[in-house]
Amino acid sequence: MSASAPIGYRDERVAKMDAVIAANPGHANRILGKRVYVQPAKVHHITVNCLTGVRTVTTAVDGNPFGAPRPPIVLPAFPVAVYRPTVFRPDGVRRILTVVAKHWGVGVPSLVGPSRMRPLVYPRFAAMKLISERMNLSLTPIGIALGKRDHTTIMHGIRRADFLHENDIDWRQRYDAAEAELKSAETDRAGSP
Repeated sequence: MSASAPIGYRDERVAKMDAVIAANPGHANRILGKRVYVQPAKVHHITVNCLTGVRTVTTAVDGNPFGAPRPPIVLPAFPVAVYRPTVFRPDGVRRILTVVAKHWGVGVPSLVGPSRMRPLVYPRFAAMKLISERMNLSLTPIGIALGKRDHTTIMHGIRRADFLHENDIDWRQRYDAAEAELKSAETDRAGSP
């Protein structure tokens, strides 16, 4: 082989790999497909106080995660997210669910459960309509109260309740009885001191 003869593809790749390994001995294991063990020099633990929003960074050196040889760094506080639940009067929703469950002969847990069977879906439609009319709530809190359902599910349920109220006599009688019981309970509560 003369000095000017071209190097084959495989030989060229091996030559490049050998050059990289010679320049950086640390890359040898990675290039050769062996496991690479990397031990970090520093480990940072960030702790956040949820009440004050203060972030504290603790640095552990030489793989000692317990106890920091250096004092912790205190970062500036960031605004704390305060949990404010949506006000949807759970006692009123609970009362409506109880009355609807009584008139349809189902339990409240099955009324807010995931089942899509007709004996449970029809009273759920009634509950959706009663809650939307009597509680004056938007669709999202109604969905949360009825088992974390989406607002579009509540829209569909109210539409179906309107359809059933016009076309299904048995459903209408049960709905009207539940509505009358809720109205009488409301007037009794308003009349008492």
